[in-house]
Amino acid sequence: SIENLINSKIRSNIEVKKHETTYSEAIKQGAIAFFGDKYSKDVRTVEISNGRKFSFELCGGTHCEKTGEIGSFYIVSESSISSGVRRIEAVTGTNADQFAKQQFKIIKQLALDLGVGKNEISKKVTQMNDQIKSLNKKITSGEDTLISQITTKLLKKVEIINNVNCVLSEVSSKNLQELRKIIDLIRSQLDGIVALASQIDGKAVILVSVSNSLLGKYQASDIVKSISKTINGGGGGKKDLAQAGGTETSKLGQALKEIRIFIRNES
Repeated sequence: SIENLINSKIRSNIEVKKHETTYSEAIKQGAIAFFGDKYSKDVRTVEISNGRKFSFELCGGTHCEKTGEIGSFYIVSESSISSGVRRIEAVTGTNADQFAKQQFKIIKQLALDLGVGKNEISKKVTQMNDQIKSLNKKITSGEDTLISQITTKLLKKVEIINNVNCVLSEVSSKNLQELRKIIDLIRSQLDGIVALASQIDGKAVILVSVSNSLLGKYQASDIVKSISKTINGGGGGKKDLAQAGGTETSKLGQALKEIRIFIRNES
């Protein structure tokens, strides 16, 4: 790694050579200029070499006599500053010592919190991540099972309004994503109109879907707009799927009644 490479050069205690020359000559010799046209005609170069050049740059500040004076080098961050160019920020000397002590303190506390030795932290974290993934899978599986059960019950409550198969019901749903999954499952098995009303995060939410075969007569966006005022909110969406939301959660039942009337009165 870059960090290991630099620390190896520091430990080699290589002499840091300084030269004064012109800017053009320094560039010609291969010196790296980090500040472009900010340099004057006459410049100072700094070279670290031990058999071959390791670093050869235009001077940007004070430098040590030998690399060993740097002490240690630790990278604290790296980021992109342009395409193909990364910026590395690091600490050296006493700052590097403080950084190392801080990192050791964090590792020591982590080991204590996890109840393992310092060398076992990575293994323990991996085990915990695997457990979390496993639990999330079980939760997702349980949620999918519950959604499937709710869908089955709702499909048993199909009512025919104006010769249209309809599922209009209030359901208990913890979030909008779950409500969407339920309505998607129903609409995949029912050619008709589905309207599901639920209280989510203290708000009234109604999802409406209309099968493609009925779009010439009914549109989901028209249905939600017709009842949005009832729940003191607004609504909109596509012809086949739309959503209404409002603050009057106590009016969800009333909104579903109005949807029944809307379907019945369409000719």
